[in-house]
Amino acid sequence: MKIATLLLFLLLISQNTFAQTATDEIALRAFELMRENKLGEAIAEIGKEIAIEPKNPSRYIARANIYRMAKDQANARKDAEFAIQLDPGSEKTLLLAVRVLQTGSREDCERNLGFIDAFLATSSGSASVYGSRGMARSCLGHTLGAFADMSRAAELDPTETSYQNNRANMISRLGDDKKALELYQVIIDELKPKIIKEKGTGMEGHSMLDLRGIYRSRAAAHERMGNMDLAIEDLTKGVELYEDENSLKPRYDAYRKTGRLAEAIADLSKMIVFSKKPFLPETTPPVAPFAVEGMKRRIAAQLFERSTLFTTLGKYQEALADLKECLEYDPSVKDRIEKRIAEVKSKQANAFAKPK
Repeated sequence: MKIATLLLFLLLISQNTFAQTATDEIALRAFELMRENKLGEAIAEIGKEIAIEPKNPSRYIARANIYRMAKDQANARKDAEFAIQLDPGSEKTLLLAVRVLQTGSREDCERNLGFIDAFLATSSGSASVYGSRGMARSCLGHTLGAFADMSRAAELDPTETSYQNNRANMISRLGDDKKALELYQVIIDELKPKIIKEKGTGMEGHSMLDLRGIYRSRAAAHERMGNMDLAIEDLTKGVELYEDENSLKPRYDAYRKTGRLAEAIADLSKMIVFSKKPFLPETTPPVAPFAVEGMKRRIAAQLFERSTLFTTLGKYQEALADLKECLEYDPSVKDRIEKRIAEVKSKQANAFAKPK
């Protein structure tokens, strides 16, 4: 988990950075425990806050987030729901609870939809509320309703690109890719001058990342229409705007689907470099202890994937090097890796044995 996300948790569980109250001191102790991956102890600390302020919904939201980190979704759900019960008229509490429940499961999507519908029955909602309901409806396959919500969100906050993007996505899902492409182009034309205006303002990069997201959405529409060259062209524009794992992964997938394996390997290699960066000695801040194992497993998975591509291209030495490195990052897959190494060596021997 990135440091920015940890800071979000700190804001959720502490009302005062300098810990001037008992609950603030407890919150800071819980935050430090989270950094040390002592999630059970962090949950216990938040329980002390709740004992002091049993009717403060933000405390339950904080604990719900830690439960979610601990992969205890049942208790995360319970705390998020109770926070809403404590403060049913609060849009802030609703949105924080909904975020906890954005797991992608149908059960949680239905739950979010119910909470938001109940809130809107008695209150006027902001763009964020309609946007959240649009996401819940989209998750449940209610595309028309999701389109209506995203349109309403875009009307309430025309400056938020994500609502316009999601509205175009819904139009594409409804089968009108041509109209969706027109809308994507409108958004692109609006964002390009914004990128120029943002330079040196402190907001630099915001519109650039929005534009990258639009190119990715339009690429998906091109792919659905069978235009993979245009899809890759848009994904490449996204990479050129801001190169990181988020922009490289969709282009890598497109290259792999179209059989352009050398280019796929090039993108995957860059992704592996990004994944390894947190473990470099000069990296500041260092990787939080609770994140280390998960990040190492991801690197191992990427190396295994690249070894498969190398094997397909007949680059057996490169494939074997990747497989051996896999073991350094995730020894738990030793049996699987050793079996795969034997398979690659067998293919290598067969290739050398063939007459040239």
